[in-house]
Amino acid sequence: MSDTTFLVPQSWDAYIGQEKLKERLQVKIDAALDRMDALGHILFAAQPGQGKSTLGRLVADNMGVPYSSMDMPVKWKSLQKVFMEAEMHSVIMLDELHRLPKREQENLLPVLNEGTIQMDNGKRLRLPSRISIFAATTEIQDIIKPLRDRFHFIARFEDYSDEDMAQIVARMAVKVDLSPSEDECMIFGRASASTPRQARNIILTARDLGSTDPDEVLEMAGITRDGLTEDHIEYLLALNQIGGRAGVENLSNMTGQPKDVLVDLEKLLINKGFIIYGAKGRELVMEGMRLVNSLRSK
Repeated sequence: MSDTTFLVPQSWDAYIGQEKLKERLQVKIDAALDRMDALGHILFAAQPGQGKSTLGRLVADNMGVPYSSMDMPVKWKSLQKVFMEAEMHSVIMLDELHRLPKREQENLLPVLNEGTIQMDNGKRLRLPSRISIFAATTEIQDIIKPLRDRFHFIARFEDYSDEDMAQIVARMAVKVDLSPSEDECMIFGRASASTPRQARNIILTARDLGSTDPDEVLEMAGITRDGLTEDHIEYLLALNQIGGRAGVENLSNMTGQPKDVLVDLEKLLINKGFIIYGAKGRELVMEGMRLVNSLRSK
């Protein structure tokens, strides 16, 4: 197994956090099983690394149906083939759905709406099996509204609490033969910034070091106790160098990072109170200036 795979929850009960969402999904799973029918189409919307694809797979496992996943974008002919060959009640996950061109998003409308595929000649061909389309996205606004409306349920993730993240850290640590203390789990949980993927990176670093000392592990991982990565730090330093206020275009030129990457980084920086969106762009606020000054003094 790869590092990524063996640290991922392998059962419904092992998936920590998102309790309200899991309850709602369980109701839908039980109802579909009672009807002996396919589950409705579901769109999982959350920030990167929060476990969208994992939860989708566990829903399919809980239903006891075949599951497959495809990273978007994929050519429409390839999607057609997958849909036509899918087993009855299969779940097909379309990961990063927002990356699919809008024309091909439109092609999905009859698939979700009535279980048909529109062919090149304009005729519609009914799928041979009832299937469930799951999709995961970090940019729900980039999915056309008619397609969003065709999903029977939009599964929106809440932020994981530090306590949830501490539990996730503890579960991962056991799998790599580490035994961090409760305090260490809380420190690592907070540094995970509500992102199981970041928790995984921290625990793998701890495994490689053979240590659960937070200062040692986080320094090696390039993550602060607030959960900022080296990319977050580079962003703050660049914003400060520009003058504390800038548009995303200037920041992209300054850091060399694509604009969509910077927008992802900003979500945590705003949540932590380091920057705000002002009338003239991104603005470094007092808390962010304090952090920048502390970094520059090191």
